[in-house]
Formats: sequence, C-alpha cells, structure tokens
Amino acid sequence: MTKPFAVFDIDGTLARTSLFLATVHEMMRRSMIPKADTDEIHRLLEAWLKRKHTQAFAEYEATAIEVLFRELANTKVSAYEAIIDEVMRKFGERSYLYTKNLIKQLKTNGYLILAVSGSEEKLLGRFCKEYGFDDWIGTDFHKDGFYFTGSATDIVHNKHIYLTKLIDKHGLSTEKSLAVGDTKSDIKMLEMVEQPICFNPSQELYDEARKRGWKIVIERKDVIYELTPEAGVFKLK
Repeated sequence: MTKPFAVFDIDGTLARTSLFLATVHEMMRRSMIPKADTDEIHRLLEAWLKRKHTQAFAEYEATAIEVLFRELANTKVSAYEAIIDEVMRKFGERSYLYTKNLIKQLKTNGYLILAVSGSEEKLLGRFCKEYGFDDWIGTDFHKDGFYFTGSATDIVHNKHIYLTKLIDKHGLSTEKSLAVGDTKSDIKMLEMVEQPICFNPSQELYDEARKRGWKIVIERKDVIYELTPEAGVFKLK
C-alpha cells in the first residue's frame, strides 16, 4: 500500500511571509541591489501596504522578482548562503498555526509531507526541514562556478508538473491526497488531489474555490475560520 500524501505551497501558507521576497529585502539591506531598484521596490511595497489598487501586490512581487534575477548574475553563491542564514534567523519560526498543526496531524496519520514552492530550493530545504517535511522541490537558481547566472527553473507556473515528479519518485497515489495553496499558481496542483484546501486565498483562488466548491480556511490573529461549501454557499464550520 502507498502512503497518502499532503503537498503544501510554502510562502503564505506555512511561512507567514514570502521567503522569496524576504531574500530580496535582505539583499537590499546589504546593498546588493542598486539604489534605484531598491527605491522602486520600496515604492511598490508602500503602494501595496496602503492598498492603492487591486494589482499593487502583483506589481510589487513581479518587480522584486525581476530585480532579483537580474542581480543574481552579480551574486556569489557564498554570499547568498549568508543571506539564507539571516532569512531563516528572522523568519524560520514564523508560521501559520493552522498549517503547522495540520502537518503534525497528517504525519501522525501516516501522510508523506511534500512541498512544491517558487522559493529557492536551498532556502526552501532549510525551512522544510524545520517542519518535518519528507521531500520538496523549489526553484533552482542556476550556477556557473562561484556565481549565479541569473536564470532559474520555473516552478511557479508548473507546480502540477513538479508534484507529478514527486508522486512518481515516491510511488504515491492521489487517494486521500491533500493540497494547500493560496494563489492562482496553485490551482493546477489543487486540481490533482482529493482534498484541496485554499488557505487565506487570493481573489483569483477564492473565485476558483467558489466555482469548484473547494474548502477555504482563513487564519487571522488567533482565530481560524473554516468555510465549507454546502449547496453552493460557504458556511462557517
């Protein structure tokens, strides 16, 4: 018999931050990103924090990612490893209670715990080990000797493909399987499992959950709200 599995997107579902964005901000703090780019990222972050418009976060995130990959070509692998240490020191223990407890419960019930994330693989691995994950796939920053090249694998738009690789690697089936995601990039991954959970979903994922009758979980402050679909309406559990 194969073990059931649960797969998690990490940023915003278990981690209370984006590890990817935390990396960018640490690089800015260390003056590893040009001032003009740093100023622009801060401007876009401020626009999002003030909820200036509905695409504010998407613009902030896209610009931060674009700058990161441009500057990676100037970044030594050894310097990046120091950044990982600092990101883990600051954010490694900042996790959501619902997903942290869900992982513990599922492990007790014999589930294999997996992660498929857009965050960089080495940083992702450090984070996943802290929470007892069995396996994970994250973004591979390509290297050329002692430096990064500025290119990487595209995990974000292909999570379902990489989840399939993990399923094949461990000889798993989707029976009783579970997935947790928070944005539209998780939709194809959520489609693959019997128990999709939309955790603090973005507008696009919320709309998809309503259409498909997927479970929604919201964690705010110290309260967890579980919304389950009944006859086309979400009801508080």
